Amino acid sequence: MSDIALEYGRGLYLLAEEEGLIADMLAEVRNTRMLLEAEPDYIALLGNLSLKREERTALIGAAFSGRAMPHLVSFLKLMTERGYAAHIIAALTAYEALYRDAEGIALAEITTATPLTETERQTLKEHLDRLTGKHCELSERIDPALLGGVRVMVEGQLYDGSVSGKLARFKRRLKELSK
Repeated sequence: MSDIALEYGRGLYLLAEEEGLIADMLAEVRNTRMLLEAEPDYIALLGNLSLKREERTALIGAAFSGRAMPHLVSFLKLMTERGYAAHIIAALTAYEALYRDAEGIALAEITTATPLTETERQTLKEHLDRLTGKHCELSERIDPALLGGVRVMVEGQLYDGSVSGKLARFKRRLKELSK
């Protein structure tokens, strides 16, 4: 993540903290990030320096004014005015990371071959909460190539309990033994 994204994400976080809007802003930051990730052409348009600064910020106003918190709209306009539109998504991601850090939340990226049941999800969450000492926020993805089991990435640590992972480790072990 760029220094620009970190700086602006931190600035938005500090403003939200000062205004007592951290959690409310988080919801809007997440929604805005998801919208912008789904529309990469919009970010490219905001970063198009052949458009006048006023035109680019007017695009933000048309899309977000009255639909997002005024502080967030101002933040988006400021980044666009300064030519940092390409860093907006990363800055919003930085805000989310600062929120998780301040609240003792760890992001756990879960990959399974088939969807988890609610019971499995809750059991896994409780186990990860104990393991990390934090409240884990699960982000789930399905990958049939795992064959079964679960792969978890939390705080930079990979826990691979997938069938494909176990087979790969078994294969490496056999190669080591055959040398």
